[in-house]
Amino acid sequence: MELSATLSNRGPLVERLSDLGKSKTGRRRTPRLKPRKPLVRLNLEEIQDLAAAYEAGESMKELAERFGISRWTVADHLKRSGTPTRHQKMNETRVAKCIELYAAGLSLVSVGEELGVDGATVRRALLGAGIAPRPRLGFSPASKTKA
Repeated sequence: MELSATLSNRGPLVERLSDLGKSKTGRRRTPRLKPRKPLVRLNLEEIQDLAAAYEAGESMKELAERFGISRWTVADHLKRSGTPTRHQKMNETRVAKCIELYAAGLSLVSVGEELGVDGATVRRALLGAGIAPRPRLGFSPASKTKA
């Protein structure tokens, strides 16, 4: 019995085990405050319902909330089921309409609402077409001071 205790090398292992719960600073790790969302798997019937609801006009965001999955998972299910998605890309005619509305004085958000896209999408389309965005109202770079 003494021989096995002498030859065993458990010291470093025990030390490593006691350090597992500590971060590099030596403090104990705090548990995750927000539990992770449980994994949701849709069966074939639910995926068909999802695709039918999307084709009927429901948004990906609404479907994600209804089925308890992410918007990206909704998009993935729609793609795999062969369901065409709305607002895929800004084609040339939509970019031209963006330029026209923006030149008429509408804001990025207003142009986006008119075309059914986000203001950031409009901004990217305008930048891609070589149109520089107007400065924001009430903002002047000279008034911005360094702290």
